[in-house]
Amino acid sequence: KNVRVHGPVKKLDSLIKNSICGISNLKTATGIQTKVFTYISFGLPCVASLKSCPENLVKGKEVLTYKNDKEILSKIYKLIENKKVSNTISNNGFKVLKNRFNFNKVYGNYLK
Repeated sequence: KNVRVHGPVKKLDSLIKNSICGISNLKTATGIQTKVFTYISFGLPCVASLKSCPENLVKGKEVLTYKNDKEILSKIYKLIENKKVSNTISNNGFKVLKNRFNFNKVYGNYLK
């Protein structure tokens, strides 16, 4: 009853600033999971299914992963109950995004 599904949203800022975390609950996933990177870019810790977690993120350090419904709830409660864990996951993810996925760095590597 406390979950609200918004559907497509033009501006994420207002929704994200009051959020506990971003969730990527895909059962199957291919390609780059931009949803996860979007959450991280806004400074949100992300809880992702093993299938939807980008391979280049460290599970448990830069994103929390889960295998089943019980685990996803446990991860979300962990973020609610422990602000230090929430901030650590958020900061670690943001650093990775900033350093590893920096546009100029990626573009420079591409040109090489």
